[in-house]
Amino acid sequence: MTTRGLRMALGGLAVVASACAASQPDMSREIGATPAAAAVKIQGEMTSDGVECPAMRADNGAVYTLLGDLKGFKKGDRVTVEGTPVQMSFCMQGTTLQVTQIARRPPGG
Repeated sequence: MTTRGLRMALGGLAVVASACAASQPDMSREIGATPAAAAVKIQGEMTSDGVECPAMRADNGAVYTLLGDLKGFKKGDRVTVEGTPVQMSFCMQGTTLQVTQIARRPPGG
């Protein structure tokens, strides 16, 4: 390959690399709420089901993994969680929620 050909090839690679970098999502946040995701309110019990993240089992049996401040709630606590489903997560199971509120669920509630 000639020097001119090498420069053109390298120049083309630089253009492709910058275009790819520009099209990549902002990874400064490892996880993020889906822009159109609606907040949800779930009632259930904190469990030890989570592999990478704390988890709860909703009254309907669904498993949710939780991100954010859980205010000290732990396995066995009955809770109501409000949060937003996240698009990507390292939690590896269930639906992951970014917790906006968590509270003890009243007895019988």
